Parts: sequence; C-alpha cells; structure tokens
Amino acid sequence: MVRKADELITFKEKAFVVFTRGKYFERDGSGNGQTGNWVAGAKSLAEIDKVIIYWKDELVGRNKVYIANYRDWFESPEEGRKVLRFSGLQEKGSTSSNWFEFGGNAWSPTFYIR
Repeated sequence: MVRKADELITFKEKAFVVFTRGKYFERDGSGNGQTGNWVAGAKSLAEIDKVIIYWKDELVGRNKVYIANYRDWFESPEEGRKVLRFSGLQEKGSTSSNWFEFGGNAWSPTFYIR
C-alpha cells in the first residue's frame, strides 16, 4: 500500500501529482490517457517525468493511486488550465492516506515532486 506520493518515483525523477474524483481522468486499455483542468506552469511541466494520480473513488470508498509517464499537455477549454496527456499508466494500488498525508495541501489539488 502506498503511503506518500514520493515513494513512487526515483531520486532523479520529477512528478506532477493530482487529486481527482475521476472527472476528466480518461484512460484506454493500453495505458494512454489524459487528466485535465489543472493549473500548472508550462515551464514546470516541461521538467517532469511522471504524473501521479490520487483518485478518490467514492463508488467503492477508497483512494486509488496511479502513475504514468508524462507525455505533454494542451490547453483546457477552461481558461488558464491544462490537460495532461500520459502513457504507460499503472495502477499502484490503494492508499489509506488522505490527500494531506499523501503529500498535498489544503490550497491545491496538485503538487510537484522535484
């Protein structure tokens, strides 16, 4: 079971971590997909290797964790936000950690691991 987001990457990797309830989290059977409507800087995104997704699955009452290779981003229909594309999506299991224990904070549904 994963406790914190930084357990999922190596020392040299950088990641963008997102909290979602599933809206805008799309994936196919090949591990490709996207997650969207995030406030993120283009320069900061250019430096990341991975996208970590903390999915609060309210249907089954647990928090699932995924990691994927970051591909690129495109502008969201919502001004000032971005949709991130990824490949190689892997489910890493679930976590009993809440968003704050996982590494997030009260002010944002995203954070970087550098």
